[in-house]
Order: sequence, then C-alpha cells, then structure tokens
Amino acid sequence: MPKPGWLLRELQEAGSCVTRSVETLRDYQKNLLIPFMIENPFSGAFVDMGLGKTVCTLTMLDHLFSRDLIGRALVIAPLRVAVQTWPTEITEWSHTWWMDYTIIRPDERNPVLLRAVRDARRMERSDVFGSPVYAANRAKSYHMALQRKQLARKKTKIHLINREMVTWLVDYWGKSWPYDTVIVDESTSFADHRTKRWKSLNSVRGKISRLHLLSGIPAPEGITDYFAQIYLLDRGERFGRGITAFKEQYTVEDKYSKKVKARIGAEKEIAKKISDICVMMRQEDYLGLEKPLVVERPVVMDADVAKRYKEFERSLVLKLPNGVEIEALNSAALGQKLMQFASGAVYDEDGTVHNVHDFKLQELMQVREEIGTSPRIICYWHKASLQRLRKLLPKAVVMDKKADCLAAWNAGKITDLLLHPASAGHGLNMQLGPGHNMIFFDNPWPLELYLQVIARIARSGQKHSVRVTHLVTRGTLDATVVPRLVSKNDAQDTVRKYIRDIRDGVEWEND
Repeated sequence: MPKPGWLLRELQEAGSCVTRSVETLRDYQKNLLIPFMIENPFSGAFVDMGLGKTVCTLTMLDHLFSRDLIGRALVIAPLRVAVQTWPTEITEWSHTWWMDYTIIRPDERNPVLLRAVRDARRMERSDVFGSPVYAANRAKSYHMALQRKQLARKKTKIHLINREMVTWLVDYWGKSWPYDTVIVDESTSFADHRTKRWKSLNSVRGKISRLHLLSGIPAPEGITDYFAQIYLLDRGERFGRGITAFKEQYTVEDKYSKKVKARIGAEKEIAKKISDICVMMRQEDYLGLEKPLVVERPVVMDADVAKRYKEFERSLVLKLPNGVEIEALNSAALGQKLMQFASGAVYDEDGTVHNVHDFKLQELMQVREEIGTSPRIICYWHKASLQRLRKLLPKAVVMDKKADCLAAWNAGKITDLLLHPASAGHGLNMQLGPGHNMIFFDNPWPLELYLQVIARIARSGQKHSVRVTHLVTRGTLDATVVPRLVSKNDAQDTVRKYIRDIRDGVEWEND
C-alpha cells in the first residue's frame, strides 16, 4: 500500500499498478491508428498531442512481439520523453507492461562511478602538479561511457534512447546494428537532412524492417520539414533524392525578403502524395470542439528529492541540502508548502524563495516543443513560479488584472502568456485568436477560478479544439488536487482531508 502522498500511479515491476486496459482505447485508436501502423511498416503517425500516439505504438509493438514478427525495438525520443513518458506508458497498460525495456542513459549516482571519481580525485591530490578536478571528470566520463555500452547490450525487447545519442549508438554498433524496428518520437528532430543524427539514422536505414515516425506537428518550420522525414520512410520514392528539386516543385522564394514559403496548393499535393504511408489526425476531428481535452503530464522527481518531500510531509520540516530548514507551522501551511514543493520552489517564514527542483520547468519545455509555435497560456499560482517562468521564458508576456495584452493575444502576437487564474475571471474573451493551448504549471485549489480560466478560451467563437495540460508531480499533493479539479469537485476539501490523514497516519489508496 502506498505511503501518504504517493497517490499517482507508481511504476512498479510486474504491472502491479496497472490501471488501464486495452478495452479503454478509443474507437479511432483501435480501428484506425493501430491497424494502420501494423499494416504499414514504414509510416508516419502525425497525430495531435493527446490522441494517444504512444499507447497506440506500444499496442502495435505488443501485437508484433507476441507473434514473433519483430526482434528488438529502438525508441528515439527527446530526453524526458525517453526516460519518463515511455516507461510510464509501458508500465501502466495491462497489455503492454510485460514488454521489458532498457533506458540507454548512464546513472551518475551509480556507486561504482562515484567510487571511481572519489578515488581519482584522491590519487591526483598526491601529485603536486596534478589536477583533481580533471582526474575526476576523466574517471566520470570513462565510467559513464562504460555504463552506456553495458546498457546498450542488455537484451530487452525495447531500448529507449534520447535523440542526442543516436549518432553514438549507430557508431557503437557499426555493422552489427541489432534493431529491426525503430520508433522516432517527435520526428521533427529529424527534419533536417544535414544533421548528424539524421545522417546516422539514414546510414542504418537499410537494416531496419520497420520505421515509424510520430509527431503532433510534422512541419513546424514549413513544408520543407517533410522532405527529410519522408525520405527516411521511402528512400526518396515520393519526393526524390534531393531537396533542391523538392523546393523547386513545392515552394517559392519571396524576391524581397528571400524567405521560402509554400506555393499555393502545395500542402494538399504533399498530403496526397504521402497519404498512403502517413496518417494525419487532428483532435477536433475525433474528440470534437465542445469539451476541452484535459491531459495530465507526469513529472518525476529523482530519488533524493522525492525522499526529501516525503520527510517534509511527515515531519512538517523541510531540510534543504544547504542546511536551511523550513517549517510548516500547521496543516494548512503544510498543504501550501507541499504544493510549492511540487512546483519546485518553497517559501521560508521570511518569504525567501528556495528552489528545490527544476523537473516541472524541464517538462514544461518539452510540452512547449510538442505544441510547436501555436500560442499557449501558462497558468501559475505561486509568485515564485512566476519569477522562475519569466527567467525561463524571457519573451513571455504576463497578464495583469487590467488585461492590457488581450488584443495582442487574440491577434496571435503572443506566443507565451503567463496568467494567474485570479486575473482572468469572468468577461474576458480570449478565444478569438489562434490560441487554444493552456498549461497549468501550478495546479490551483479553487474550483471556480479553475473552471473560469479554462472558460476564457473554451467558449463560443473558439475555432480550435482546446487542450488543457496539467503538469503533475508524481508522489505529491498535485496527484490529489488535479483529479478533483478535472471531476469538478472542490480540491480544497480534498487537500484538508489529505493533510489531516497524514497527521493521523492514514494511508491513501491510489486514485
């Protein structure tokens, strides 16, 4: 039974926390996307965020593995997606948890590595001309490389690697490339044929019997992004072997600005050419515009930070690595500070902000990348979060209570709008422009404010399907607040009961 606070589904061996089954897949997933991927070994799933690309791909792999149709699969993805999203999805579905996987990413806290670094530093100090820092870094690099090779040789069904390491992996295996199936998540990372990662993957393309590209926005920088991605699938069959001919056929250059843009009708021609190997799905076509799509994005803290949270939760005292101690004087204060901790920064009694982790900031950047250039509203609750967001996104605009930026938002001139739910209540029409993505960096407690801020863009006149993304830190109070908000229940009552039960030693079941 999970300890207090660990309410979100946890990754455990043998699927002991499986809560979702194949029967819960939507009709378009079971009848369209999954069969399409199975039947097309070289294909692209250009599917909106929130429509289930990952679970559909895993369901395909389950089908192929269970029938011995493939040997080993490699998933290439952005770092946090590779180490967090894919392992989470594999474990949390009843039909996929049996597939074992290896994350090809060294652990900097590995005891052998730490011991080697300490030994190298100590030995180098004995030499008056030596550099302990250089020796330690050299030992660390050696053991990190050794770990990476050991992980790459693990004979699990699925290997997960971040996109930056593709060239290393190709070079490491050489002619012995072991993966007959490759999944490229967020395939726009391979939209430039001049990059090392594209050239490396292309060099082993002949040894791959299945290649699937996944992306919500396959051409964020224009239609030329299609060329390199489709080339990986069909080896130049549809658009030729050179990008110059592609540009001559589908683009025009502005003689004044020299910018390249799609010529009239080019998008339709490209879509028609790739329609046999690519499926394009938009949220509004399958989920409708009436109801916003609410997505939870899990944020995983590392073991040390998670342990510090649990100790704070039980003792009411947060002990930081720098020696500072922050005390919650009562249950109400504890609830506030636990929510602050979930977002990454906690106030002390003097109002000074202490950063405790950056995991939500990292996940936010990943979500922004997946959304692309579409305008987005980022909701915060704590002033500390606003400070950190402004530092992370210096070009972002902050909405004040006067809403002076409303016209610019509706005109599509603002890419990132930082907004406190209390500053966007009744009467604001923010649905008139291209913005239809809302991200909750901090998850608020008051239900009314939560519903009202979503209603600023999810209302009559909105021409796009609205997506609401909650960043939910695993094993924290986030995991109790968000389900209550989504189900339109008052999260404040849940928080009060949660804190009371912690004090009474009551253990909560998983939601």
